[in-house]
Amino acid sequence: MAALWDSIITKMWAHEMEEAGADEKSTGSYALLALGGFGRSIVAPYSDIDLLLFTPGRASPVLRAVSAGFYRDMFDLGWQLGFSTHTNRTVMRHILKDPQFLTGVLQARLLCGDLDVFRNFHQLLERTVRRYGERLLGDVILARDSERERYGETVYILQPNVKRSPGGIRDVQLIHWIQRFAELGVELSGWSTLEPEDAAALSEAEDFLWAVRQWLHWRARRVHDVLTRSDQWQLATTWGYSGEHNLLPAEVFMRDYFRKTEHVFVVAQRFSECARSPHRKRNFFVTRLHNAYLIERGDCLAITSAGQVALARGWGLLLEFLETSQQLNRPLDWTVWDSIRRHMSDLSGPIPPEIFRRFAALFESPNQLAHLLRGLHKVRLLERFLPVFEHARGLLQFNQYHHYTVDEHSLRAVEAATSLTDAPGLLGDTYRRIAQKKILHLALLLHDLGKGLGPDHCEVGREIARDAGTRLGLSEGEREVLEYLVGSHLRMNHLALRRDISDEQLVIQFATEVGSPEILQMMYVLTAADLMAVSPDNWTAWKADLLAELFQRTARYISDSGDIILRENDLEDRRRAVARALGEDAHSPFFIRQLSELPGGLLLAEDVASIVSDLRWLASLGETPVDIRVQYRPDSDTLLWNIATRENVARGIFHRLTGALSSQGLEILAAQIYTLADGWILDKYIVRDPNFPGEPPAKRIDDINEVIRRSLTQSEFQPVFVRRWEVGRQALAGVPPARVRVEFDNHSHSEFTIIEIFANDRPGLLYHVSRFLYQEKCFIWRAKIGTFLDQVVDVFYVTDEEGRKITSAEKLGHMRNGLLKVIQ
Repeated sequence: MAALWDSIITKMWAHEMEEAGADEKSTGSYALLALGGFGRSIVAPYSDIDLLLFTPGRASPVLRAVSAGFYRDMFDLGWQLGFSTHTNRTVMRHILKDPQFLTGVLQARLLCGDLDVFRNFHQLLERTVRRYGERLLGDVILARDSERERYGETVYILQPNVKRSPGGIRDVQLIHWIQRFAELGVELSGWSTLEPEDAAALSEAEDFLWAVRQWLHWRARRVHDVLTRSDQWQLATTWGYSGEHNLLPAEVFMRDYFRKTEHVFVVAQRFSECARSPHRKRNFFVTRLHNAYLIERGDCLAITSAGQVALARGWGLLLEFLETSQQLNRPLDWTVWDSIRRHMSDLSGPIPPEIFRRFAALFESPNQLAHLLRGLHKVRLLERFLPVFEHARGLLQFNQYHHYTVDEHSLRAVEAATSLTDAPGLLGDTYRRIAQKKILHLALLLHDLGKGLGPDHCEVGREIARDAGTRLGLSEGEREVLEYLVGSHLRMNHLALRRDISDEQLVIQFATEVGSPEILQMMYVLTAADLMAVSPDNWTAWKADLLAELFQRTARYISDSGDIILRENDLEDRRRAVARALGEDAHSPFFIRQLSELPGGLLLAEDVASIVSDLRWLASLGETPVDIRVQYRPDSDTLLWNIATRENVARGIFHRLTGALSSQGLEILAAQIYTLADGWILDKYIVRDPNFPGEPPAKRIDDINEVIRRSLTQSEFQPVFVRRWEVGRQALAGVPPARVRVEFDNHSHSEFTIIEIFANDRPGLLYHVSRFLYQEKCFIWRAKIGTFLDQVVDVFYVTDEEGRKITSAEKLGHMRNGLLKVIQ
């Protein structure tokens, strides 16, 4: 392809020369050069074409006319042309100030023009690089570091940019650039040699990445470098990948992708550090440590020559390095990890039991733990201690919920927990109080490693935890706690986000299951860290509040001895507290009726002040059919919609209100429906408005409130759901949709049937589901709404019209079929 482009460009240039009647004398000396990927003769179908017209002095008028006509005609062909003109003076200025320009000209290639002018250009480039090489190379590496941060920070993101994400084509190019700098005389440290094994792996990865990029361009018929879920699915099918065990073909393909880019990234980082090292050695104060194997260099620990020799002793010194890092709370420098990688052959023998115990002891302290685990994973030693990590390496979770691979997610979960060491608030306080941090940290590392090994990764995780506990020499009690945490790591998440945590029965049941304050604390931190590690924006104030509330409610029922304290009088205590807060008003007929019939869910879900405020609000409404109060909550960036109405105003109030709110583009997070005395209905919706960061303007609130009133007072009202363009939505094209499920739970609650719906999201889905339940004569008491990008999990607490649980198998089967039809 590059040769074809060469042919077209040279012919077009010759055509313009002929059109202008130009010759060598009229144009003067010049050289037309190919830059960047085109200069290396490696291009993708829709790559930019970067050209440089170089002249020793100012270009002649004839040459300027030729270049203008050439640029115009190339643009008319539809090519994305990067075209610049430079002289000796201007090209040097651009080399010094623009790293992108510098890397483009490092391997420039002559297309047409004067060979002597090209040699002149090359000599100028060499002189500039030799004189300013250290600074220029530093700028190139810094520019690549910044680009990596913009495109993912880690190799293991689930929709990487094949060119710019870590481990991508740009990192392959960076290695070539650094080698080119070395050829031009720039000093690097002695670690910069490309060993035969690395060279072969790098060549294979480069071919693979370019093949992927070519395929992406041809499929999209445009510049397209992001490997979306749809691309992964289609490419795995096109290239003949087949599933393995419990892995989809796309997951097998992406495992190959990640393992290749991981190697590229490791080599690119090593070369970058080699380029930085000579400068660092001159500027960092070095202090030798007591063991003579590690030295302090800046904030890190680097290896000495004696340490490199001593590593041949095997596992004992490796653990000493890791322990020293924790004791001093300083990370190990890249030289240490590279030395370990080079001595892998000395670590090939069986691991003694004592080494396993010392490895397990690392988990007792948060100091540098995540850094050490990540380093061991990078040099492929973590799987020697925990063999299941080999399966998890580069394992993609083919869904829209997780942002990272299984191994990256697990390491980030440990990072999230250990970052709580100095964190303020309930979560930080709870983490610091945990005595068995070793078990918590191990559970975080292991919690998702069962994925791809069976249909239920939690149950497989129990077996993995049991094996790991035995391998690491844990006591029987420690193994039991580790197995419980790993096997039940989703329990608290599901209760907080899919259940009504004001339901005291649910809380008591969970408290009975956990039984121990220490285990509850570990479950709380584990769940929070797991959520934090899913994606950069997954941990929200809303989720933090829900999880904290469930933790605190459960903690009330667990004494220090682990016994359950049943508080049967809680409801009456709250009812009396509301009466006291009402003062003299509590004796009026309206408030007497309301107090006697206050729902238990309202008493437990709301604080006394909020309940009193709601009752006084209802008392002030008289015969008003509908009234609305809206409160913005800045801590969670959510809105609380309070809607007061009466049973006789409209039938099917819940689905009407749901339709009104969702038709206005609001994201419903949770809903509570309370029936009070005198036929009052109090609906509370917690929503997020994606159209407004922060508090929406008053006009927006007023418009939504008007739609709500119409939905309840106009029988003919039908909500209209406007489809929104969402970033990434078309990236799902061709990907099989998530499995739709409808599940009924008649065991978790004594009064309600709980319906869980797992489906792909779409505008109006919640409205259509709730309308179906209304048509089936189901009364919705509470609802929990969860949306994860394109997928939703909606939970409804329902009874029949007589207020009883729905237990008929025939009825439940009919409802399941009807709901599936509505959803699909």
